[in-house]
Amino acid sequence: MLKNHLFLRPILFALLLFVAGISLQAQTEGEVAQAAERAARLFEQQRFAEAVPDFEIVVKASPNEPKVRFIYGFCLLAKSKQVNNPAEAKQLSDKALEQFKEAKKLGMNDQTNETLIAMLSGTPPPTSSEPTYSANPEAEKAMVAAENLFAQSKYDEAIKLFEKALSLDPKLYQAAVSGGDCFVAKGDWETAEKWYQRGIAIDPNRETAYRYSGTPFMKQKKFDQARERYIEAYIVEPYNSMSLRGINQWAQITSKSLSHPEVEIPELTFDAKGKAVPKSAIDPKDAAASPWLAYLSARESWKNEKFAKAFPQEKQ
Repeated sequence: MLKNHLFLRPILFALLLFVAGISLQAQTEGEVAQAAERAARLFEQQRFAEAVPDFEIVVKASPNEPKVRFIYGFCLLAKSKQVNNPAEAKQLSDKALEQFKEAKKLGMNDQTNETLIAMLSGTPPPTSSEPTYSANPEAEKAMVAAENLFAQSKYDEAIKLFEKALSLDPKLYQAAVSGGDCFVAKGDWETAEKWYQRGIAIDPNRETAYRYSGTPFMKQKKFDQARERYIEAYIVEPYNSMSLRGINQWAQITSKSLSHPEVEIPELTFDAKGKAVPKSAIDPKDAAASPWLAYLSARESWKNEKFAKAFPQEKQ
């Protein structure tokens, strides 16, 4: 339930409106206004655990706002997955459940809230007719139960079911990733790595396992290893906005600046026969020269053939 946050966008919008309302009273409620602004910013950046203290201030100031209660609960639940002490994790998830129940009591009629209440209460809602995780019914059943236990911070029980789900469906990517998450929550970095590698082996073209596998390295301050995983995540899915989050967070923590490499495109001219001639000589024996030789060839082809075919009415 913590894997995909798209369903929270409408609620975040409502929170931003709420923040704007508080800001109007900033002269008398300055501390609350600042806390609300920080909370909204951190939440939008998916830095949920960091947003918890600010949401505590906001909830105390406006205890009857159901959507704020829900988002506070969500942040508490996210934080419960980032602490290594099982007792503390359970305390946070119990507190999250209280917030979800309070949001419902205050009038929030939202299926996500209902699902989280059911999961944290240990009474999962009826499963959908469409499988969420696997076409194998037994693997699907094991996954649903395992994710519910994970939400309750019952990691050892969840791990057994994630293992069962994988034995029933060896291609179940989410089982491997969630199993790794359990071991991260337990502080067992070595075993977490093994589970994330299982996910990578199942589907090396998905970014999630690479990105999540950077977390144990970050926890151990092994920043170079973490960076490599975040880079791999970006390489396999460069157009997925989530693949950028890992490397961006790495840069924030390590105080590094990210930028695009400077690429100097060789200047060229065309001779009388239409051959591309670089202004600076390119040695064809240089291994680094091959992309630029291909570039020159493409420019020649475009000038001499492809442009006329693509734009027959135009002149170069």
